[in-house]
Formats: sequence, structure tokens, C-alpha cells
Amino acid sequence: MKYLSLFLTLVIFACTKTETLTPTDSVSVPDLVSNIVKTEFPDATDGKYEEIEKQKLWEYRFKWKAKDMGLVINNSGIISEYSKFLTNAELPASAKEFIDKNYPGSTVKSVIENLDKNKASDGHKILILTKEGSYITLVFDAKGTLVLLMVLPKDAKEVNTSKDNANKAVMVSEADLPTAIKTAIKTKLGDYKFIKALLLKQDTKKTYTVVVSKDLTVYELVYNEDGTLIKESSSGQKDSSNQIVEIAEKDLPADIKSLLTKEFAGYLYQKGTVYKKDGKIAYYQIIVKHNGKVLNLKFDDKFKLIAKSELGTVIADAATTKVGDEKDLTKEIVTYLATKHKEYKVLKVLIKTQSEGKTFTILISADNMLYEYVMDDKAKTVKVNSTGINDTMISIKEIKVTDLPAKAKEYLDKKYSGYVYQKGTKSVVAEKLVSYQVIIKLGTDLYFVTFDGEGGFLAARKG
Repeated sequence: MKYLSLFLTLVIFACTKTETLTPTDSVSVPDLVSNIVKTEFPDATDGKYEEIEKQKLWEYRFKWKAKDMGLVINNSGIISEYSKFLTNAELPASAKEFIDKNYPGSTVKSVIENLDKNKASDGHKILILTKEGSYITLVFDAKGTLVLLMVLPKDAKEVNTSKDNANKAVMVSEADLPTAIKTAIKTKLGDYKFIKALLLKQDTKKTYTVVVSKDLTVYELVYNEDGTLIKESSSGQKDSSNQIVEIAEKDLPADIKSLLTKEFAGYLYQKGTVYKKDGKIAYYQIIVKHNGKVLNLKFDDKFKLIAKSELGTVIADAATTKVGDEKDLTKEIVTYLATKHKEYKVLKVLIKTQSEGKTFTILISADNMLYEYVMDDKAKTVKVNSTGINDTMISIKEIKVTDLPAKAKEYLDKKYSGYVYQKGTKSVVAEKLVSYQVIIKLGTDLYFVTFDGEGGFLAARKG
């Protein structure tokens, strides 16, 4: 469950029972609406309308091919949801797997299949009651990927799960969103792609949960009817509050490249990191080799050089000390380093020869930390120093699809056959690889998929 919190928003609301229309109830709907409904389902029986928003939005319940059905339509004739009410036995396997993994011991209260315009399956909306007593609505797309999640508070009133009231939280089109909400999203994000919106009607109170995406980030935004933002979350390729991101030489800002060329002519780029705090760049740390030295250069967010230091222990007795490289390390030292660090890069090797043997001073970088080891040829450590990443920060490194564990690639190939890889990252905390996050494209849709450090599936969102 702890990983699920990286990618899912929990939207808290209360739910009250609304009276169902009886066959004798009369609801006035425009001819445009009734004609479209008759065209879509000419052989529907036992049809009843219920007004969701006065003279603007209606829910229509009916029977079709021996199934209980429903749809939501607005006064422009736009149908935002087709629903088929299923039995619990018809719960999709992928949804059951998700529920069992993330909400063990919960009870499925209702299963609704959403249909597309061609009446083919377009996903599911499922209501569950957790063993802790909370009601949760889960919305999945046709691939079984989570699109939206809502949680009721424990003190919420009993939810009526009959076919007459199970669809009280209804999907709406972008056109059905209040102008205040559309303006708020536009102001917040600029241009965006609309994914889904769900209207929860509680007596006279309306709450809108809107899922949108921009670039490579998906946002779940919860608004009151007046456009007041209640809650938000996001996932995908975005800035977290505190993180360190590796940066390649080609991606360095032009001003930093220019200074390096001018002040350190002939330098060899070794490693670069961007330190971010509260989502904003704090500084750049660049490690280069220049004139036989390994230099640690620090630039501020305006690309000004603010600190410079030489890395590695200075050994006074130069007559007995030579500069070595990685190939001079003994098998014992190589084995020791490989045991300590899954991936590392040797930056500098100094070898001091004394009567009692050789002493190696080795400077390496691993997971955005710098380590200086002083040891003998049998890898008996005399001293170790480390500087760099704070344990409260996350190191995020971009990866290629070939860098994914086989287990993760197998999942993507099976679940999203034909996908196109867009971007991926791996997250490391205190030297421990904790997760992979990849962004893939299938058709015109983006999917954000998260795996644990070993490539096991954790969560996915559509964006």
C-alpha cells in the first residue's frame, strides 16, 4: 500500500441516500435528449429519467437485452457515461487482483461496466467496502488500469448499492464542468488533456473530481462547484519537493558549459547532478578531471560558480605515491567495492608504496554520493569518508527501456502490447533502489506504470 500513495489520490466525501424515481414520476427532458436516447437504445424497456442538474444533466435507467443499464446525458445531447450493471461474479480478474493486493479483506458492493459509443467495454466502476469500514469507488479503463479513485470517510452514511442508486456518482463530459472549474484548471496548468471527470451529488452539494494530463504528468483535481480546489495529486514525470537528478554533459546549461570550456580547458566530464528543493533548482554539482586532478564544482541556480574543491586525499610523500586507475585495483578491492555498491564509477586512484605494503586511496561516485576509501591491497579498510545525498532526499536517474528488469518488461509486453516507450526513471534512497517509473504510449493514451526495485508491478495510472 505504501507505494500506491506515490500515484493515487484519496478523495474524501460524504454520501447520502437519494430517492429513486418511481414509474409514475414525470421528469421533463428536452426533445433532443429523449430522441437521442431512443436512437441509441430503441428497444429499451422500463426507462426512467432522473434529473442530476436542473434542465442540464439527466440519468436514464432502463433494461436492454435483459440487462440493467444506465446512461448520463446533458442538454446538448452529449452522453458522458454508458453503464451496464453486473453481478459481483462478473468482477474482472484485473480489478480483483488490484483490490486483493491493495485492499485485502474488502467486500465488493457493486460492479458497473462502462461502455463506449459502440457499446463495447470501456472499463469498470467498482464500489468496495474495506475491512476498516470505508467505502471506495475505483474506476478502471478497458486495459484494467486505474483512472480514478475515491474514498468515503468512515462516518459516511450507508451506501445504497442497488441498481437504482449505485451510479449516484456519475461521469460527466468536459463540457459539463462548471465554467469556474474549467477556468481554474486553465489558470493552473495552461493547456491540458481532459481524461475523466466524476460528479458526486450529495443533496444540493456537488463535488467534481477531474483527471487531466499535461506533458508527462497526470493530475487528479477535486473541486467544489464554485471552482475552489479541495485536493490535488499528481504522478508522472514531475518535480518532487526534494530530489537529486543526474544530468548528462549535453544537458548542462549553456552558461555552465561556457565557463567549463574557458576556465578548465580540456576538462573531462565525469558526473553531474542537479539538486532541487521544493521543486526548484537549488544548485548544480559537476565533477570533472582537469590537469590530473578531480574537481568538484558547484554552481548556483543562476549558473554562477560558487565553490571549487579538489577531491581525494593529498599524500605528502609524493616520491612513494603514484596516480593509478581502475585497472590497478586488486581483485579483493574490486570485490569489496562491488559488494558495497551495485553501480559505481572510479574517479581517482592513488597508490602509496611503503615498507609494509601498498595503500590505495580510491575515490568513487555511487548513487549521487562520493566515497573515498583508504585500504590495503587485501581490501582491509583503513578509512572511508562519504559526502553527497541527504537520506531525506531521493536520487532520480533517467533510464532506457533496456535498463528495466526483465520482470518489468515482461509485464509491459503482456499488459500493454504494442506500447511505445516514452521515458523512465529509477529512484534511489540512501543507496537502495526502491522503484522504477515508466511512461509509455499506447495509441493516443499515456500510461504511468510503477514497479518496485526488483521490477514487480506496483501501480499504474492512465493519463
